[in-house]
Amino acid sequence: MVSEGEARTVVSQGRSSVRIHCPNVAGDNLVVRAELIADSEVDGFAAETGILSMWERIDVEYVRMLSTPPLPLDAVAAMFEPAFVQFDFAPPRTIPDEEPTAANVGQFFANIRHKIDGHFQHRDVPGWFCLIAMLRSYPDKPAPHERCYQGPVTLRWTTDFLFGARLLSIRVPGDHQHASGVTLAWLDESAPDGRREKGFGVPHQRLIDDVYEPSTELWIMPYMYSPLFVAGDLGPTLMVGPRSHGWSGLPVQGSGFGAPEMVDALVYGGTGGVGGDSPSSPIGPDGRPMFAGRTAIFTRNLEEEDPSPAHLARVIAHELAHALGTPHNCGNPDTRVAHEAHCIGTYTDHWMSRVKNMDSVELLPDTEERGGPSTGFCARHLKEIRRIHHEDNPLLRWWRW
Repeated sequence: MVSEGEARTVVSQGRSSVRIHCPNVAGDNLVVRAELIADSEVDGFAAETGILSMWERIDVEYVRMLSTPPLPLDAVAAMFEPAFVQFDFAPPRTIPDEEPTAANVGQFFANIRHKIDGHFQHRDVPGWFCLIAMLRSYPDKPAPHERCYQGPVTLRWTTDFLFGARLLSIRVPGDHQHASGVTLAWLDESAPDGRREKGFGVPHQRLIDDVYEPSTELWIMPYMYSPLFVAGDLGPTLMVGPRSHGWSGLPVQGSGFGAPEMVDALVYGGTGGVGGDSPSSPIGPDGRPMFAGRTAIFTRNLEEEDPSPAHLARVIAHELAHALGTPHNCGNPDTRVAHEAHCIGTYTDHWMSRVKNMDSVELLPDTEERGGPSTGFCARHLKEIRRIHHEDNPLLRWWRW
């Protein structure tokens, strides 16, 4: 060894060989050059390769329930090529339709990885991921997007915290313990039509059994961003709620989406449309969750008709980015369409953001669904997907390679 980039070997019986330890960051480039070094003058010409680029090639076991539509996997694979990731999807293996994965959302997250592993034939083989197309994640209660309540409400601070952020709640008349979401609306001169609307999840409901009329307290789930993640580290979480935003566990930095104390609310029940999950397990350093190369796509959570291929492709790419080890909701724009659409890693109902560091946070109002559906990832996602070392993830068992 002469240097990290150069080695000398002895010529024996007209042959010489050297083992090249290539870099393990996707997209890195190298050129291999061989030339003869002799004590006396000889005629020789150096041999040189062209530019060699490092790629990650991942085999994907593709399983689909009988009634699910074919997945647009060619479009999905193309979305990862700028990150130098080559997904090779195996021919589909069809399984019978099954009942929903769980009876409710709590059971779903507890069971989903075991459900996937039950069909993952290559789970102990290094270099393999699993993608399974299912019908529904869990039954709808009540009917999908049934309106539970509509009217004025007051946003109240609770004593409860989620990931270090204090939560808001609203109280509505009636028993709505199966409410799953709420759309809040208020007057805002800065909004395009003078009125702003934002939808939020409802992580917890509490029935207040009043002697005259029961009511239900609904907690408001803030939007969660991971704008500063790097390969192997999800980074700090930016929590954005109706009336405040700030980093998890730290003091509030701003007014969030700018809602006043009194707003109009539309409360509804049921699950969302096409969705997916790439389960993780808390086995990383300090109990940090690590992703496991497993992805489930639910094609009929709401729609009676099959979802469009473009929508399916975005959902699958979003979930496979999780399976690779990156978080969602970076808040950045897609690099492919002149910065006019969300990165695939960000939900399209989120505002885009500009976050240079934890002291420089700017939310960009009215950038939901900007520019239509995204077709690519942001620069941060592309860079960090390239830099992830799968051999360091014990859930994948790739260290045995």
